[in-house]
Amino acid sequence: MMATFSKHLDLNYTLNLMEKLISFKSNPDLGYRTSGSAAEVAAGDFLHDEMKRIGLKNVHKDPVVVDNFEFKRADISYKMHNGNTRKVLLSSFQARCLAEDEKIKIVYVNKGRDIDYENKDVEGKYVLIDINMVDDWWVNWPVTQAKFKKAKGVIIVQIGGYCSWSKDTLGVQDISTNCDLPTFSMTVREAELFKEQLKLQGGEIEAVLNAEVSVVNNGITNCIIGEIPGKTDEIVYLIGHYDAYFTAFADNTSGIGCIMGICKALIEDGYTPERTLRVCLHGAEE
Repeated sequence: MMATFSKHLDLNYTLNLMEKLISFKSNPDLGYRTSGSAAEVAAGDFLHDEMKRIGLKNVHKDPVVVDNFEFKRADISYKMHNGNTRKVLLSSFQARCLAEDEKIKIVYVNKGRDIDYENKDVEGKYVLIDINMVDDWWVNWPVTQAKFKKAKGVIIVQIGGYCSWSKDTLGVQDISTNCDLPTFSMTVREAELFKEQLKLQGGEIEAVLNAEVSVVNNGITNCIIGEIPGKTDEIVYLIGHYDAYFTAFADNTSGIGCIMGICKALIEDGYTPERTLRVCLHGAEE
């Protein structure tokens, strides 16, 4: 079986499917096809049709109630000490924020601990926080602390741990827990420059925020399900999530491509498995 199966493996099919999947995105600069977003729904529709096209059986959508998260854009612009204006692209955690040229003030509060807020007026302002979610704590802790301190929003700088491969990495990890407190992420390189400017400008910078991020409770995402019927009623599941932060070529576009490529090869080989192979491609992992 392996010899004939391998003849039907088509790596170009897998790669093309992956490239098609990453074309579904909410944010034109960063990607994002998150829980229940228009991009995620479109990706699910594509995978549903593709399952049918390659010959999977009992293909259907299984709706699941989730909180929908859609991130379309976020950036800040601020004047540097030399008079030049710098625009910074931000990524976003799950939150609600609709801003059109909104003037905000930003203050640096180190790791966002209680001691870091001493003698600092942050009420109604955005706070810039350094975080290492491996060695210190998850993002939900400093975000909750910022809310208690009456901050208007949070900008996270991931100085270590997850999403810190380089100073130019723009990442997010985990959820922020406070959907009504806008929470964004800035690269280490941009944050270093911003902190220098804070020192030159008295510890507080006025910036202009543009953002379109939404969280809608009790929305819908879909599990896309298909089968290769087996000789018995026992089931082996092949599972992967098709939603994503950023373009997510690795997480988990590659997994979806591999699952679909394997199924296509098995079907073309005419193989009937001992147990039914049930494919479940699900949304809302992110």
